[in-house]
Amino acid sequence: MHKLSESTPLISKGRYAFERLGIDSREVWSIIIIVLLFIGKGVQPFVTDIVHVTQAALIEDKTLDITFTALGGLVGVQDFTSGVAKLSVPIVLRNFGPRIVYLTVLFVGACNTLAIASIEGDVSITVIFSGTVLQSFVHSWLYPATTMTICGWMDGSVLGRSIGIVAVATKITPIFMALIYGHLLDVGTWRTCYYFASILFASIFVVFFVFMRSSATSVGFRMPAQPTSGKKGNKRGGEDGPVTAPNRPPPLGNEPSSLRALYIISCMRRTWALLLGFTCLVLLKGSAKFASLYAKQKLGVTASQGTTLFTTYAVASVVSGLCGGFVYDAVPEGKVGIGVLMTSLNLLNLSGFIYALVLEQMDFVTMPLLQVYMFIVGFASVLPVSLPFQIYAMGMGGVEHCGMIVAAFECFALIVESLFDVVIGCLLDQKNFSVWLSLNIVFATLGTAFMALFYILDYRKSPKANVLTSVPR
Repeated sequence: MHKLSESTPLISKGRYAFERLGIDSREVWSIIIIVLLFIGKGVQPFVTDIVHVTQAALIEDKTLDITFTALGGLVGVQDFTSGVAKLSVPIVLRNFGPRIVYLTVLFVGACNTLAIASIEGDVSITVIFSGTVLQSFVHSWLYPATTMTICGWMDGSVLGRSIGIVAVATKITPIFMALIYGHLLDVGTWRTCYYFASILFASIFVVFFVFMRSSATSVGFRMPAQPTSGKKGNKRGGEDGPVTAPNRPPPLGNEPSSLRALYIISCMRRTWALLLGFTCLVLLKGSAKFASLYAKQKLGVTASQGTTLFTTYAVASVVSGLCGGFVYDAVPEGKVGIGVLMTSLNLLNLSGFIYALVLEQMDFVTMPLLQVYMFIVGFASVLPVSLPFQIYAMGMGGVEHCGMIVAAFECFALIVESLFDVVIGCLLDQKNFSVWLSLNIVFATLGTAFMALFYILDYRKSPKANVLTSVPR
């Protein structure tokens, strides 16, 4: 599949050296790959979220002459680019493979941040916009590349823990990123943060160039064995079949065309309920990116103080992400327990925005109270945004079509979010804080309602199924 050979004499010698010492070289390589994926995914927020963390400092820099509206437009363009770029994922991975994708993302990140930090004058805004767009485009390839790498290296018996370890990286590193950037903003300027990101990405690029391999076959191993059915004793899947439909393939698994599968699933009412609910929840999650701007406008806090809100949000996301799998396994069998759990989290998210609006209306906004707000929405938004639509896509489309379904959901949501980001920037520029928070409440209400409708429609299709999917009629 890949045109470039990834095997080298150094790699071969290292493999045989492990074997002579009686060490399972494949296990060593698997650990190396997981560590690389953890690092590669974990460092991405240092570039993708650098605009959000340094936005207050960008506003303060008079040489840039950037407004809140322009910054909102930048974030909107970033989301729009990520959504459109999802359409290129199948072509890129088919022709180049995960290793080249990772190297490209790291190389572009190092060059972009260096260029943005170095160039001054009237062209600096153009460089910031173009660099952010390019980084967003290539970054959209990273998630499917990570999934493909795990499938190419890990046996079916360790897929769950492998995916979990890599997923935790994206929730832990934002905490350190906010702390590091907050310190750098105290001792330097926003350019210091960009220089740091450039050095970080360049260093990791060298490590990936030496050690990263797309699959086990590129180092001379056989392809790993993949599971064909649920594990015995696992309540999400029995010993006789997959978790989605025992003794039956995924409903759309036999469709030869992903576009045809996408058309079929788009004709289902519950798909549209899920899509609209998912989009509303994505808008709410994205709205948290502007919290530091709100704090600056409302309270006059410094750039480094504003990063504490981002840290609080990241901590809440880590707590929710780490506990989410255990809670998901602990809920009662069937769709009712999952629906109640997710709806409860959506209602908690809604209560967080109502709480923030009450503080705004009473003119009682303080940093500690804003941190409480950020923790609530950070904790409540992770599982409802990420879990239902991915399970639905995997259950309906299987390995063949779940990527296309997920990409379609993300593409639609990110394009809508890009438009919403521009609106938020304008509202904050005009200090219409109550309108901004009221819009969040509207979308939180709609998101909760649409997701509840999805759970009801999906339950009616197959009440006894133990996942969020069912065979269409």
